[in-house]
Amino acid sequence: MLTNKKCENSKGVIFMSRRGKLTDEERIRAVGEYLEGKGSYRAIAKKYGINRERFRQLVIRAQAEGIESIKISQTQKKYTAEIKIAAVKEYLEGKGSQVEICKKYNITTDSILIQWIKCYNSGKDFICLSASVMIQQRTL
Repeated sequence: MLTNKKCENSKGVIFMSRRGKLTDEERIRAVGEYLEGKGSYRAIAKKYGINRERFRQLVIRAQAEGIESIKISQTQKKYTAEIKIAAVKEYLEGKGSQVEICKKYNITTDSILIQWIKCYNSGKDFICLSASVMIQQRTL
């Protein structure tokens, strides 16, 4: 459950702060409440003390990949260069929204896709992709 924690700022003022992260059980419960129609993104996110947009992304991932997919991962998901290029190209060609592209390629959040798009448009290489491959792909 949510816990409030007493915090003291640099001026000695004590205030209550909500814990930012949810346990796996809280994530599943929050998403379940939304999927059962027990509240809006805003209301449930507020109830659990999390960012509304982050909560929306959890719901989208649960719908696309199943409820187990929203559990906290101990390892970062890795994407191949081919997936990155294909996802970015499809988005830039207008073949889907960021959310649709993320669902199609099982990309965890749209913020990852946004980073790839910025990287691609700036001419920089992806982490697992050499600059020469990316430049070749950009010209195709």
